[in-house]
Amino acid sequence: MTQLQTIAQNIDYKLLRAQKATLLELMDKPGQVVSDYLGGLVQFIDAFQDAVVEDGLVPSEDVFE
Repeated sequence: MTQLQTIAQNIDYKLLRAQKATLLELMDKPGQVVSDYLGGLVQFIDAFQDAVVEDGLVPSEDVFE
């Protein structure tokens, strides 16, 4: 098993979805100067989620529910 496979299988995807939702909520608040930074994190999470599903490492229903 590769290191990426190990990481992908040990992620708590329910928690990751909640964290991503929190980042999106923070980005929507007025006056947020850090939106660019948070947006980068959200893009990383999106890309990671897509990659683990597309590579067949984790079932889609576990990642996206």
